[in-house]
Amino acid sequence: SDSSMTESGWKMCMGGNITNATSTTTTPLGPVNFSGRPWVVMHGNCSVNVSCAWSPNHPQNYNNSQTCVLAVNVTAAAPLNVLHFQTERGYDKLTVNGREYHGSSGPHAVTPRGNILWSSDYSVTRSGWKMCM
Repeated sequence: SDSSMTESGWKMCMGGNITNATSTTTTPLGPVNFSGRPWVVMHGNCSVNVSCAWSPNHPQNYNNSQTCVLAVNVTAAAPLNVLHFQTERGYDKLTVNGREYHGSSGPHAVTPRGNILWSSDYSVTRSGWKMCM
């Protein structure tokens, strides 16, 4: 967050259920079909092919207020090769293994062990990121 306003936030859980923060209702996610790929887009406008993933609109600038979630096939995961990484420093973040990457320093050589998260804030945009396994 950039500290300009606060909202109720979000909750993320690993596993097979999503719990609505305002109730106790759960919705089963079911298994992810990777079809032999190391990752798939679970939510948002990021893109993937067999071995690479990239931010929305890459190589053009991503838009404001975007999010995406990449599900990682941990049995097929390998160290990331970051081909391009340029986001708004401090605000537009790619999160891998719980660590946030932003600015011009991406998660090169990091092996993802769970979902990869992307979020951009409401103002400045950049050319984003592209990485391969």
